[in-house]
Amino acid sequence: MALKLTDINMLQDYINGMMARVDHHGGPVNEIILALIGAILWKKDEDRPILIREKNGSSKNLIWTHIKGVKYAFCYNHFTQEIEMYKNGMKGELITTFTNETSFKDIRKVFSNL
Repeated sequence: MALKLTDINMLQDYINGMMARVDHHGGPVNEIILALIGAILWKKDEDRPILIREKNGSSKNLIWTHIKGVKYAFCYNHFTQEIEMYKNGMKGELITTFTNETSFKDIRKVFSNL
C-alpha cells in the first residue's frame, strides 16, 4: 500500500525513520540519502505527491514520485546496499544507483537530465 506524504511533518517523520533504518543496515547510503531527498523535492512535479510504501502500518525503503510526468521509484537494495532509481516504477528501467560514493555533482547531473 502507498501512503501519500501530504505535509512537511510527514516528510520529516519519514526521513527520520529512513535514517534510522539505513544506519541500522549499514553505512553505504546513510549520507547520500539526504542529498537524494533534496533532489527529489527539487524536481518532483508540483501537482503530484511523493508516495511511500507502507506495510502493516510502518513505512518501508521505497518511494515514488513523478518528474515531468514520468513515475520514478527509489528503493534501497539490501543485497547490493545501493539506492536504485527506476523509470516507470519498480518494474521499469533501472536508471542508476546511488551510494555514499556518488558525488553531489553526479546526483545533480542525473536529476537535471530527467
